Amino acid sequence: MNHEPEEKFIPEGKPVTLDDLAAMVQRGFAETAKTADLDLLRADMNNGFERIEKILLTKQEERIAKLEKAMEKVKETLAL
Repeated sequence: MNHEPEEKFIPEGKPVTLDDLAAMVQRGFAETAKTADLDLLRADMNNGFERIEKILLTKQEERIAKLEKAMEKVKETLAL
């Protein structure tokens, strides 16, 4: 990340006034993601993760049920 002042903000040889500084800060805030934007993004990500987690858990439960049925068949076969 470059922290050098850009020419378009501070022309060489021109002293920086409080108004210049205020304008630069205002531009910086305008270009920065807002907390509300980040909260929305975080909520969307969490919803996606929860959906994926639910899918994975459902698949695992199905695999376990199949294995339990197979084990019951093996037990029945060995008991004969």
